[in-house]
Amino acid sequence: MKFNSRHNPLTKMSDDKLSFRVYAERVAKSILNYESKESLVISIEGEWGSGKTTFINFFKELIKNRTSNNNFMYEFIHFNPWLITNTEQVVKLFFEELQKVILSNSVDAKVKEFKKDFKRFTSYFVPDDISIGINSTKVKYNIAKLFKSETKTLEELKRDINSYLSQLSVKIIIVIDDIDRLTDAETEHIFRLVKGVADFDNLVYILSYDKAIVSQSLEKFKSENGQRYLEKIIHYPLTIPKAHKVTIKKMLLDEFKRILEGLQYANNTISSTDWDKLFDVLLKYIKTVRDKNQLVNIVSFEYPIIYEDTNILDFIVLSVIKLKVYPLYEYIKSNPENLFDFKEEENSKLYKFDPNYKKKVQQIKNNNLERFHIYTDLLEYLFSDSSKFYRDNTNNRIANINYFENYFSFSVSSDKLANKEYIEIKDKLFSDDFEAYKKSFSKYKEKYSYFLDRLQAQSYRNKNAFINTAKSFSFNENYLEQMKVLMTINQGLSYKEEINQYFEAIYSNNVDLPLNIQIEVFQRFKDIISKRAHINIKKIVRLKLETIDFKDFVETRYDVPIIEQFYLFDASLIKLSYQWDETNISVTKYQKDLLNYWKSPKTECYELKYLEEKKIILCKWLQKCSTEEYRNLLRYGLELLKIQNVDTWTMETINGFGIEDNGPWFTDEFISQAEESGCKRLVFIVDDNSSLKEEVNKQTKSLGEYFQVLQIRSLDNLTQIEE
Repeated sequence: MKFNSRHNPLTKMSDDKLSFRVYAERVAKSILNYESKESLVISIEGEWGSGKTTFINFFKELIKNRTSNNNFMYEFIHFNPWLITNTEQVVKLFFEELQKVILSNSVDAKVKEFKKDFKRFTSYFVPDDISIGINSTKVKYNIAKLFKSETKTLEELKRDINSYLSQLSVKIIIVIDDIDRLTDAETEHIFRLVKGVADFDNLVYILSYDKAIVSQSLEKFKSENGQRYLEKIIHYPLTIPKAHKVTIKKMLLDEFKRILEGLQYANNTISSTDWDKLFDVLLKYIKTVRDKNQLVNIVSFEYPIIYEDTNILDFIVLSVIKLKVYPLYEYIKSNPENLFDFKEEENSKLYKFDPNYKKKVQQIKNNNLERFHIYTDLLEYLFSDSSKFYRDNTNNRIANINYFENYFSFSVSSDKLANKEYIEIKDKLFSDDFEAYKKSFSKYKEKYSYFLDRLQAQSYRNKNAFINTAKSFSFNENYLEQMKVLMTINQGLSYKEEINQYFEAIYSNNVDLPLNIQIEVFQRFKDIISKRAHINIKKIVRLKLETIDFKDFVETRYDVPIIEQFYLFDASLIKLSYQWDETNISVTKYQKDLLNYWKSPKTECYELKYLEEKKIILCKWLQKCSTEEYRNLLRYGLELLKIQNVDTWTMETINGFGIEDNGPWFTDEFISQAEESGCKRLVFIVDDNSSLKEEVNKQTKSLGEYFQVLQIRSLDNLTQIEE
């Protein structure tokens, strides 16, 4: 029996089983009867899997086969921004597609002028040369382009383009699908594009999305209710009608019977009563066409492998659990002893019903399955009274302990991943030989999804597997999610401790993992590791960042995204800023500005600089600061002191002074680092009447064991002392 994916939207109305035609005709008629030239925005709203794309395909078919009295031609642009990797490309491709359709329908003598205007207009929105980072959003702009003198303003360009489009005898229908799959920022960008930028005449927008998701996204960027904001943009909202339970039931029943017929199912005398009992439970969870497709895909793919020793009805319910609440599926698979009303007899492989044991099991069920209480009907369908089935070997029910394992053990066909292949890959994954694992991955690359599905169903904990998975980023970017699977299989405390060890192992010098991957791993999973591991990893990565060679720094792999990681890990660019002076290597403006800043870094708390005439490093405290800022400044100062090869650190404390208590860090780390950097003398600039005088005296006394420590009133006093 062949397995056919059923996730693809329908394209022909002849395949319509959800009565979408009448609604599609309504939308098509509205568009055909819309004779105004002003832009029109229609929304197709519905939950994921409700059939929005299928609906759009149907009304597109109707418009292409239209019968209308108006004089317009209709052109479609089907635009799916979710398939594009970033906002810049979304804008660029949108304007390119729009211009292509406009020009293909233009015979006017003004085409040349239009192309020129359109190019100027889009240049205001299509990203180019310089990157500017705001939180996690990075957008590039060509500053020269935005500010060079133009013969026309932006508004004039838009007016002339609009005038040109209004003279066309074609309406361009722009379908923007899957908006609800975009990030919050991308979602807001699309609606701004539709309403404020490209709201030209003779354009009809069809926007497809889940209203609840999109409204929530928009609220993060607007100071008003997301739904109200949509009302200002959408002229004609249309909600996809929910599939009726009767329709879903008929579609499912037809599919299940087709599967059984293909298998020549021996026990095909399933009564209508049994089917009805199944659907009484099923339809509470299978509500959309996508739900239906996902369930049918599981059953049509997995059931033919094990159908001889299982029951189709139980397998369908178990598949619903697997689809909708995977942790419960895992619990059932891993804890059969807590689900049956009978126990194994001593010194025997036989099972015996025990009324007292039934009560005990019921109590275990109540305790362990409390978190799954809303799925009680599914559990009761499968295990409501397992004592009825433990001797029944005719219906292959899952509640029969002799058949239970058959529901989870598949005999894989030759074109799928065989058990020996699975073991081979797993052994390589769990080994300390990464190259062997990499070869294994290449060998079974086409079957790897089966390996991962099977692996994540097991409770494995292995450091080598964790490290090899992380290192796999270098040749398979999808392994990020699989690493997460490995980390979250077991949520016990001991495993969390192992996660800390795994992470620290990744960042050790023994693992050759690219720096950009180490940074990405840390950012994705920093919230699940301990504070201690968090601190240790930041130190390791910070050291690697601060020892980057300048030539590597200016290469593509160390451009703006990596530069910004210096701030995440509190790393300084002081060393790089001085290396820059010694090279003739060109840098971007962004890099240049950063490097210049780091020669004399300044924040609201402090200012750090090298005074060449006095041969000292001067730190001016501007106000009290946090522990982290205090420690960072001391590290930066020592680094600058070492680079400049001077031995005097001077701290001006008139306007503020670090923190009151810095604990063991000061003596355990700072002192040793200061000695290594060549610091021999510490000078405090402090007024005798300062409120900080007492604190400075304490520091003078404690630091005097290691350095020459002086207190002066001004820098002039330092010169006098030296003289």
